[in-house]
Amino acid sequence: MVELAPTMSSQSSPDKGKVRLLTLGDLDGRTLAARNARALIAELESDLGGSDHLSAGQRALVMRAAVTGAMVEHLEASWLSGGDYDVLAYTALTKLQLRLLTALGLERRARDLDMKSTVVTIKRTIVDPKVPGEETPAPPPCPVGPPR
Repeated sequence: MVELAPTMSSQSSPDKGKVRLLTLGDLDGRTLAARNARALIAELESDLGGSDHLSAGQRALVMRAAVTGAMVEHLEASWLSGGDYDVLAYTALTKLQLRLLTALGLERRARDLDMKSTVVTIKRTIVDPKVPGEETPAPPPCPVGPPR
């Protein structure tokens, strides 16, 4: 069974005996879980209009939602690979992540766009989809055959 109960381990200075609390910044980021959590933080911040537009509380909620997401993903991967699975922990974490995301606002917020590049993109995809130097692919053959 996957153990998610917090264990208090501290890094203490040998000379002062002070407890040093860890943060996400203390992680080297080489694990897939850390990379995924950081990627989700960046995506959520982008969805909310960018990190420079977030309050301190929103940044804290974004971080909690991303870490919770990493924990949920771990439980899902464990279950799908045939390992131990804690349904109660999964349910609690999924509900927690939903509450955090709801508090942040689940909708995606649009950002200001450069209209010139947007018009060029629209023209290329709708008006003139052929890129210079590219050949137009032949249409696929009819799967049914000619009418009788």
